[in-house]
Amino acid sequence: MLNKFTAAKKVRREDDYSPGGEAGHRPDRATLVYANRMREAFPQVPIVIGGIEASLRRFAHYDYWSDKVRGSILFDAKADILVYGMGEKQIVDIAQALDKGTWREDLREIRGICYISKDIPQGILLSVLPLKRLSLIRWPLPMPSVSNTMSKTLIMGAV
Repeated sequence: MLNKFTAAKKVRREDDYSPGGEAGHRPDRATLVYANRMREAFPQVPIVIGGIEASLRRFAHYDYWSDKVRGSILFDAKADILVYGMGEKQIVDIAQALDKGTWREDLREIRGICYISKDIPQGILLSVLPLKRLSLIRWPLPMPSVSNTMSKTLIMGAV
């Protein structure tokens, strides 16, 4: 959204990252758009998202542009892994796990990532946000509860 609008919601006249500096060539919420297009084209390939948009949207959050609380970008983008922060070590660990073919099992050991899981790994301290609570969130945000009956859980990487 910042590629089209200023923080004051005024339309930008130029975009330094588009050809010729012309504004309006990149989509709003680019991570969502590109991840969903990749999922359409390559349904079996794991999708890893990162960057400022993914890092800031890894939890349910207040969206300034739409003036409402939105859920985690992992659910919206249908991505497999979200890397937050700088990501240099995480991307190497993810690439090694993908190369070995054991990436789903190795996710539990990688710090600085989020992923969606149907179960909570044993013996690892996690921050969890139950999917069924996303629609009930009010500001200030309630503390998430841990329950074994959750159908899907957003899991922050190993701590």
